[in-house]
Amino acid sequence: MMIMKRLLFLVSVCSLCMVGNSQNYQPEEHAVVKSDRGDGRLLSTYAIVHEMLKNTHPQYAYCSGMSAQEFTQWQNGVRTAMVEIMKFPEIKGQPSPVCVKTEKKEGYILEKWEFYPFPKSVSTFLVLKPIYLKGAVPGVLCIPGSGRTKEGLAGEPGICDKLTE
Repeated sequence: MMIMKRLLFLVSVCSLCMVGNSQNYQPEEHAVVKSDRGDGRLLSTYAIVHEMLKNTHPQYAYCSGMSAQEFTQWQNGVRTAMVEIMKFPEIKGQPSPVCVKTEKKEGYILEKWEFYPFPKSVSTFLVLKPIYLKGAVPGVLCIPGSGRTKEGLAGEPGICDKLTE
């Protein structure tokens, strides 16, 4: 599985590099993946990656109708995979995360936290806690992607004017 992930990553990077460096790149040519060969094989790295991903079913895809036992197994599997995927290397002597801001909003409390994964670095995350919930409850991790910010998802101003949505 790890070899497949690395291969897909490498192929994707190579594809992006080739597309980005091509003077004659025409996006519409890549809108539909197709082969010009009689045997149906693909020459385009983009098309190969698309075909590989098109038929890939995520190991921990959510399936409605799971029994309570299946849901617990799924939940534990997702948790284990997330720890493996998102874990920073252990660096000794880093300070613990700190809540730098707490603000009451309509129906929830917003917390802004900082954590320090590497020396000289700081990363932030937001926690939105519904006011009516008490004690420890499950949470949802929202990762907005490259076109949005976490502040934008939470309806908050960006870390600078340029990044306010």
